[in-house]
Amino acid sequence: MAENNHASMAKSANTTANEPSIVATVPNGSVPSDADSNNTTPKPVGSPVQAIRALQKNQSAIAKDPFENHGDDALFKKCIACVDDSVSSDLVFIEAEGFEIETFWQEVEQKVVNIRNSADSQPFVKLNADGIDLSIFKPLLTCREYAFAVHLANVGIEAIEANDIGPNWFRSLSLVGSPLSTSFVTTNLTMLLYLDVSFSEISLANFDASGLGKLRYLSLEGCSLESLHTGKDDGNEQSHWLSCLESLESLNLSDNEFAVC
Repeated sequence: MAENNHASMAKSANTTANEPSIVATVPNGSVPSDADSNNTTPKPVGSPVQAIRALQKNQSAIAKDPFENHGDDALFKKCIACVDDSVSSDLVFIEAEGFEIETFWQEVEQKVVNIRNSADSQPFVKLNADGIDLSIFKPLLTCREYAFAVHLANVGIEAIEANDIGPNWFRSLSLVGSPLSTSFVTTNLTMLLYLDVSFSEISLANFDASGLGKLRYLSLEGCSLESLHTGKDDGNEQSHWLSCLESLESLNLSDNEFAVC
């Protein structure tokens, strides 16, 4: 899955945000507590004023965006580099091999804390995990503040709800081969530029794409989709999930089961 057709993605960069291309080819210290995880409507905040207001509203605060000095074009290129596992001095990989299911996110958190404490400058941290039977997607605070990319393959996550994910600065998320059949709510994934849910069992009827206004690349390859419609036809084109993807440049729909008219 790391060998996505990025030539097609590069070509699609010239398309407008309202005309996404469709890629039709099949690509070959101690751990901080996470007390804010029970908030149901967390919003990222960076400044002290925003943090105070968040506390007053019982919302969770998060440190300043570590990637804000990079433009989205540069960050999107870094997303592609993360997918390819490119060697770069500012890319740091966490290989979650041998992590216990019960303590997975705590072990990830400790790794991120160690990287943060030892780094002279802000690196781009990517988490890689494959074949771990996780039931929840719930990164802890330092991971959400510091990690650039989270790539999980063949995990057991069936649902991601709005209150599962606290405020975060993730720019790249991959959940290849995950069930995701119950629910996938993206309202707290507003900074994502790259999202890959290939070969998942995602249900578009339960896919809330409202947080993906900055997203540039989406892969739904091999998801056994027969249509891009949700089955919830209210007659309003603006309510279609694709209408939320205002910045989309490339959409990979390879290897699905669309009916031929």
